[in-house]
Amino acid sequence: MTTQSQKLLTVVEAATALQLSTKTIYRAVESGDLPHHRFGRAVRIALTDLEAFANRHRSGGLFQ
Repeated sequence: MTTQSQKLLTVVEAATALQLSTKTIYRAVESGDLPHHRFGRAVRIALTDLEAFANRHRSGGLFQ
């Protein structure tokens, strides 16, 4: 059983969480920018890896 921090997301769930297209998620997976697990043809992304990916691609804001 997994804890919340070890939860594995599908590509659709990851795309929805970041408000991106599944194509963008697949590109990040294939480029190696987004760590993932592959079970046969199924791709799963750890929630912690998705959060780290989002933080790496964060740009400065108005107050930074």
